Amino acid sequence: MPAARMSLPKSGNLADYALPSVIVELWRRAYTGTLRLTHGAVEKKVTWRQGAPVGCESSRNNDDLARQLLSAGQITQPQLERLAAHRERHGLAEGAALLALKLIEPKDLVHAMRGQISRRIVDVFGWPHGSFALETDAPGEEADAFRVDPLEILHDGLAAFWRADRILGALASHLELHATPSERFDALLARLRSGPDADVVAEAIDPQHSFGECVGAFLEPARLAAAWVLAETGALDFSDGPPGADDEAASASTQLNIEIVVRDASETKDAARTESATGSLKLPSAEAEALRKEILALHERLDELDHYEVLGIERDAPDPEVKKAYFACARRFHPDAVARMGLSVIHREANELFARIAQGYQTLSNPNRRQAYDRRDQEGGTPATDANRVAQAETLFRKGEVLVKVGNFSGALDFLRPSVELWPEEPDYQALLGWALYKTKPSDPEAAREHLEKADSLRGDDPLILFRLGMVLRKLGETEAGQIYLDRSKSLEREAKA
Repeated sequence: MPAARMSLPKSGNLADYALPSVIVELWRRAYTGTLRLTHGAVEKKVTWRQGAPVGCESSRNNDDLARQLLSAGQITQPQLERLAAHRERHGLAEGAALLALKLIEPKDLVHAMRGQISRRIVDVFGWPHGSFALETDAPGEEADAFRVDPLEILHDGLAAFWRADRILGALASHLELHATPSERFDALLARLRSGPDADVVAEAIDPQHSFGECVGAFLEPARLAAAWVLAETGALDFSDGPPGADDEAASASTQLNIEIVVRDASETKDAARTESATGSLKLPSAEAEALRKEILALHERLDELDHYEVLGIERDAPDPEVKKAYFACARRFHPDAVARMGLSVIHREANELFARIAQGYQTLSNPNRRQAYDRRDQEGGTPATDANRVAQAETLFRKGEVLVKVGNFSGALDFLRPSVELWPEEPDYQALLGWALYKTKPSDPEAAREHLEKADSLRGDDPLILFRLGMVLRKLGETEAGQIYLDRSKSLEREAKA
């Protein structure tokens, strides 16, 4: 069962056509032309040649190649200023000016420009919304020197900006199927081997188990990103059952069920409006109509439902049941699955419902978060209110986490501080805020200590928290106390590897 092809219009919203799916489709088409991406005042113009990006213009000043070279330590601030003056005086392009001033070797310039193209596109994965348009402008053959592998962009963008639950949601249609390597598997896998993630995923693929069972244990976005790329680019073939399954049973499982449904006049008109909005002249199938009603009914009650109810499980459900329930919900309610049923008219409701489902899974699949959630409920907290608060805190934390990874500690504080205010009981939030306060310039080790000590009290014997606390204490001049924490961190790491 090959991956489904996407019907991609010439323009649309990234909320309806997710950027990863757009990139895969352009790669499949061996597209040559321009992909224009817009988010507010920011615009990026990506030129493609034979299925791969070969250029990317950006309206953002901080996307300049010279500034990226400065951040990487490849040029100095005085050289940056000299470059700007030279460009203005001679009207040169950035690359030409860099070469003219001999600030970079030609081969290094090509490598840097490839990296710039990749970074500019990866950045779009973090846009909360936006639009795209396909245009006929096409680059010449000389642009092939700057060719960037779209598979690497897909992996890096998903790993950097998509949470694990969101990637699992995008894999919803595959989770209950069985995956086997296709003829293209080795070639496509080799293109993702810049890190260990693809190899780990490849080793986990077992045709005797469902794809969800194979990859569902991965909570790292980087590994789930590799799984998504392999699944969507045709590296894997999918079937309803494992190899050698009884043909008769497999045939029976794929038979069509025909159901006659009698509707009253109001239901028929409502269904007709639904299908009309998607551009079809047919009424939705009985299955699609039932799904539409179920989504709307759940959406209407979202403020009343707690995490357990939105996932459809009991409060004492064990961890495997939480994961199983999430997979089932993702397969049924993910916005992509809803759209494939011809129900794009309820796209907003499906998005909001699945966001709550993802929030529920994110909380209940983590023992510490689940315990805190249950405790607030027992103490009289309002589950729906807590869910909204947790969701907002998690969103802020993830944005701050991305900025910390790229070294923008001061920018990360704008997201990490409110995340801690919304949910002070989460040790990960306290720990990362503490570290950002320590690493930002000027450093604030006193405030960093407060948050790291709070994180340690919430989750004892965490090697990373202990290491960071030890570093902060040493910064404060408490060398002996700091060394105790650092030694304990190393000891725990050795025990974990043993």
